[in-house]
Amino acid sequence: MKKEIPTNYLDAIKVTIVTNTNKTITKKITSWVTTGAVHIDNLRSYINNPNVVDFELTFPKVKTNIGSGSSNKNFIAPKKLNLDIPIEIMSDLLTVANSKGAGCTKKIIDKFNKFLDFDLHEAIGYKYGFTGASKLHSIFKV
Repeated sequence: MKKEIPTNYLDAIKVTIVTNTNKTITKKITSWVTTGAVHIDNLRSYINNPNVVDFELTFPKVKTNIGSGSSNKNFIAPKKLNLDIPIEIMSDLLTVANSKGAGCTKKIIDKFNKFLDFDLHEAIGYKYGFTGASKLHSIFKV
């Protein structure tokens, strides 16, 4: 006796049937008519065919931890250094840091490096534009 068709059969993405001649056939379930696939409207009649001895439906894998408030365990938050901004570059640095990346270039970082005792290029990870400007917020008290 054939097993019962589950109520959520319309969620299946693949069907595998075994015929009375012991032949196994696997087909995709689609919402459009195509060769080599079973249309979703014909799925019930395909499974209930008298030549079908057994069937197996394949459902999509459920993605876990999406939207459940979980976070990536491998993510390491950048340390906020909160360094004081030298007075000579304060206005320019604030302009660049709040510019959404428009003014954060290698040239301007070179200019800032002259007044700092560390390599700002290395501190921002050699990233410029929006990423570099946002990293300035984690380095200086902005």
